[in-house]
Order: sequence, then structure tokens, then C-alpha cells
Amino acid sequence: MKDWDTAGRERNAHTPEVGVLAWDSRRRLVGVLMDAQCGRMYLRPPEGGLEWEALPSDVQAVGQGEGSPRSTADHMTSRKGSM
Repeated sequence: MKDWDTAGRERNAHTPEVGVLAWDSRRRLVGVLMDAQCGRMYLRPPEGGLEWEALPSDVQAVGQGEGSPRSTADHMTSRKGSM
């Protein structure tokens, strides 16, 4: 059985939901997933800033998959230490 999101797009087990932290493996950045349209995902830094576009194949919810940050707390701690 297929799972569909509220906009009628097919969702798989790795598709993050709008509003959650997501890992962009191509840019190696964590962002809040703002929207997904026309085969693209739109993310924004958790602390605010400019939105960027990513391919769905490059985006997964934080904590899923190899190379992604283990948790939101780990990511935010590392960001504070680098400022």
C-alpha cells in the first residue's frame, strides 16, 4: 500500500515531513524542510537564513542514513561551538 502526503505526493520511509530537520547530503547541511514541490525540496537553516533547493534523493530526516548528524542536539552543539 502506498503512503501519500497531504499534497498527494507519494511518500517513502525516508521522506521527511515539512517542518522537520532534514539532512542535505549533497551540501552536507541540516535545514528545516519548508516545502516540497515539482521534484524539489526547499530547506532553510534552523537558525534562520536563506532557503535552498535540494533533490529529494539528497534529503532525509535528521538521524536517518549514513553520514547524517545523529541528533538535533549534536548538530546545534557543534554549530554553537563554531560561532
